[in-house]
Amino acid sequence: MYALDATTGAKVWEFNNKGSWVISTPIVIDDTLYFATSDSGLFHAVDAKTGDLQYSLSFNHWPMFSSPAVAGRALLIGSHAGTLIAIDLDKHATAWTYRTDGALRNAAAYTQKNGDPDYVTAFSDNFYDDLIVGV
Repeated sequence: MYALDATTGAKVWEFNNKGSWVISTPIVIDDTLYFATSDSGLFHAVDAKTGDLQYSLSFNHWPMFSSPAVAGRALLIGSHAGTLIAIDLDKHATAWTYRTDGALRNAAAYTQKNGDPDYVTAFSDNFYDDLIVGV
């Protein structure tokens, strides 16, 4: 994740996601930049001015492609686990999780015992179209 000077384009800071992608649009609230990683299922809060990590939350390696939205002091973000997660911005913790009907029906078949995604079951082939169906 990079912060660039809007006038010059110069790099102001960078945050190392350790190889994990950021696909969604980050959001800034009260000088904190919030974003999720797509493949490692991490949610990060960093100082928007310095890039220093404030806290991270892990969501069992389930990808998050959705962009966060804010409702009051809760940040909402969707996960490929079929969940909508509300993060309490004051407590830096999950406030609640809503599981969709699809997640309730199908999650067990695509989840390992440790809570991580079961990619072997989800992806039938390495062909791009099959990967998209798996996602």
